[in-house]
Amino acid sequence: MSTIYAAVKADHLQARKDRRSEDVASLSALIGELDKVATVDKTVSDDVSTAVIKKTIKSLEEMIGYNNERAVEEKVLFEKYLPQQLTQLEIVELVKEARTKHGFTSLPQIMSFMKNNYAGTYDAKFAAEEAKRQIS
Repeated sequence: MSTIYAAVKADHLQARKDRRSEDVASLSALIGELDKVATVDKTVSDDVSTAVIKKTIKSLEEMIGYNNERAVEEKVLFEKYLPQQLTQLEIVELVKEARTKHGFTSLPQIMSFMKNNYAGTYDAKFAAEEAKRQIS
């Protein structure tokens, strides 16, 4: 079980104990979405959990546009499960590390390094642009 999935389930249980019915409903829906993408052995990786939560938050942002107050509350509730995003400066340093320490010289190698080590925690578009800049 991923750490994100475990955290969602633990928070769901706590919300039930605290009788926070709206949070229970929101977390139940999120658990349902995560369960849909679970593997055969009922596991959900943190990468997959992050993708599902980001997709859910994107849907909530559309609802917020229609002045849906509960969507705002759910967005705040779900955002805490997302990993901390790397800053642009950190991405610049990681691309530099991939080139110098690991000897990667092409965009696919650098992007593979980023994905394998920092999936879901960085802006891929910015990382690709920075890798191109440093390569040339």
